[in-house]
Amino acid sequence: MAKLTYLKYRRPTAKQAQGEAGRRHLLCRSVLAWMSAGASAPQVMAVDVPTSMNGDKADVVGIWMGKRASGGRKYLLPRSSMVVVCALSRKECYAACVNPEGLASERLSLQSRMTSLEEEIRRKEPQLRDGHFLFEEYAEWNYEESRNPQYQECLHRRREIEHLLYHGTRMERIAQASVANFLYLAIPEGVIFVEEVMPQWGVLTVTPEGEVRVARKAPEQKTGGKALEHLTLQAAMRNSLYLHAGFGLDAPSRRRKA
Repeated sequence: MAKLTYLKYRRPTAKQAQGEAGRRHLLCRSVLAWMSAGASAPQVMAVDVPTSMNGDKADVVGIWMGKRASGGRKYLLPRSSMVVVCALSRKECYAACVNPEGLASERLSLQSRMTSLEEEIRRKEPQLRDGHFLFEEYAEWNYEESRNPQYQECLHRRREIEHLLYHGTRMERIAQASVANFLYLAIPEGVIFVEEVMPQWGVLTVTPEGEVRVARKAPEQKTGGKALEHLTLQAAMRNSLYLHAGFGLDAPSRRRKA
């Protein structure tokens, strides 16, 4: 336990950094440095944060606060949040299915085929274009409503593959918890193709030197007020544990006072 605590709260030595715990520690540290850089850094950051009552944890959490007036007073409340899952290998991103690499390769091929078919759909089914966008480059298309049989076949197969690859994974469960506005997967550079990652998630690639690059921006997700409050309170509780560890104190008891 002492060794694990050392890795959690202090930068590991060169020897320790070669192990899995050390590499995971440095990955999380790089994400924290990236998240805290610049003027738009979140007011709250925490690590090892449970995202729901089932115990699924986010490796890094950032929460932005906002002021709200009520009864002539201003209160500080959580406004938006970001959850980051750190993975060291492709295996951590997939479910325990047969031949995940083969399925991922098939999914990429399907996506390439669907992109070509979408060009044809734009020409032949202009009614699927969202009319709320003035400029073509920002237009959105409802391709799933297309009558193109080849596209529908590809879409059906892609959904089957995504279910096999992602169903039951920590990333899927965290996404379903709807506690964060932005979801990111952080992984060492060159480990996984961006297109292989679940579509709800953005991708951060981390170099051996600890530099973080946004390989794919996360789409904004809707989250309920209670879910965001839950994540904020969990972050506060985790930071309390780190505070106790930093000062050499015993962790606070989970038992309620009578």
